[in-house]
Amino acid sequence: MVLDEKDRGLPAAFLISSHTTHAEVYLLFKSIRDLLPTFDTQWFMSDDAPAFINGFKRAIPKTRADQLHCQWHVIKNLKQYASDVYGTKEERGKQVAASARNIARAIQKSEF
Repeated sequence: MVLDEKDRGLPAAFLISSHTTHAEVYLLFKSIRDLLPTFDTQWFMSDDAPAFINGFKRAIPKTRADQLHCQWHVIKNLKQYASDVYGTKEERGKQVAASARNIARAIQKSEF
């Protein structure tokens, strides 16, 4: 994803594949690297499947990118963890998810 002049995120590339292993992700980022040899980014956002970051780092081994996880996956995993810890108490999972969303939306350090 790249930002336009109004800082809106726009997809820069798409991967359409019947598999999503690090090999396919590598081919995507190798193509980007071949088109833009100086390509590097500060962050790499994906879900927690290792195929994405592994394929990216294989294609761009000297990257300075830190991996970020998208908010949806973080909250989903927190809800699952809360369910695992507290049993099937769905209400507790909802409370954890609501708290996580509030933290993610915090703008000021004091809100965090």
